[in-house]
Amino acid sequence: PPPPPALPPRGCFSAGAALCSSRPHRVLKIPALRGQLSSNVRPHMDDLTGFQLQERGDRVEAAAALLLGRMQFEFSRLDVALGLCAVWVDGGSNLKELTPRVEAMSFHKKLEFVEAGIERRVRKGSPSYKNYKAWIERAQAARIRRNELVHGRWYVDPVSEEAVNIIGLPTSEEQRATRYRLDQLEASLDELRSLQYALSKLRQQKAL
Repeated sequence: PPPPPALPPRGCFSAGAALCSSRPHRVLKIPALRGQLSSNVRPHMDDLTGFQLQERGDRVEAAAALLLGRMQFEFSRLDVALGLCAVWVDGGSNLKELTPRVEAMSFHKKLEFVEAGIERRVRKGSPSYKNYKAWIERAQAARIRRNELVHGRWYVDPVSEEAVNIIGLPTSEEQRATRYRLDQLEASLDELRSLQYALSKLRQQKAL
């Protein structure tokens, strides 16, 4: 049977550069706050009361939590799309045998299984081969980013309007923190949607 229908593209699919940036965001992103101020004036932090800072942090936290929740939905859809790609390797000739095997695989193992199918089924150096390999690389990066977002702990910096993800225990010398603006989290969400759409298109052009 043919691959599942392609998903319509949504959002920004060239988000890689935004994901790598660590430059603090200096423009108000919270609509309710932006509307209270001149577009050319940012209040000095000393002018904000503790209540205003708390309110500002709550708004950033609510927006970040919504984006992170949506990422879980999109990652689960991507996981299913990858699993279906895996069980249909070799034209679905081993569908019954592969289904329970693939169901037991992690996302990482599914990627490795599909990559092995690419090496076996797609001519090296062809456009399809290059496109599949580029997709695998993007999916690996999205997997690593998603794992950090899910398994780290969070706090909000109301001054910079960033959500901060911390990996490691407070007592660990390996503890590290990554700061995210809301537009960076949205770019991560868009990338998960883009990966689903791109995989569907690849399978239509060259089934494994």
